[in-house]
Amino acid sequence: MVLLDAQCPLCTRLGRFLTRHAPPGRFELVPIRCETGQRLIDQYAIPDPEGSFILIDTGHAYTKSAAVFRVTRHLPAPARWVLILKIFPRSWTDAIYDVIARNRRRIFETPLTCARYDHH
Repeated sequence: MVLLDAQCPLCTRLGRFLTRHAPPGRFELVPIRCETGQRLIDQYAIPDPEGSFILIDTGHAYTKSAAVFRVTRHLPAPARWVLILKIFPRSWTDAIYDVIARNRRRIFETPLTCARYDHH
């Protein structure tokens, strides 16, 4: 499962991209603020999920760049080329992730409506 902020313009674009390009059935998209998203955040004790990209896979929760890299490996090129950044230490890739997350609303236009992924 991929937990996304359905009110974040970058996250909604990413959700649409995953829906179109990930292998069918590989990722279930869940809004962070829905009941299922909140339950998973509590279950996996994920600190500060606001603005996070979270992957729940094989009983583990992955956040920030670790989540991005694990999801990206299932996508076709050129999206998969993001994996080249794994040559850098995780502290660096998480720092880049944090800069993008902090500025995502300025970088990407705000959606007119909240994205829905059919979860309650």
